[in-house]
Amino acid sequence: MPRSNQTKQLLAQSLQELMATTPLEKISVNDIVDHANVGRNTFYYHFEDKYDLVNWYFQSGAFSLKNSLIF
Repeated sequence: MPRSNQTKQLLAQSLQELMATTPLEKISVNDIVDHANVGRNTFYYHFEDKYDLVNWYFQSGAFSLKNSLIF
């Protein structure tokens, strides 16, 4: 996997973990990068904002419906 995709995956994982306890609206880019232990510039190199990250997550196939459903 290219390094760029690894970074995007890391940021997506960070957001997913934060969303386990906090609504998306209350999560900032700073929260995401702090949790992922990367710089803000790294985030903005890959994404315009947190909503761009969410869109990438679903469009990239990184999201697995069967792994995310809770019954």
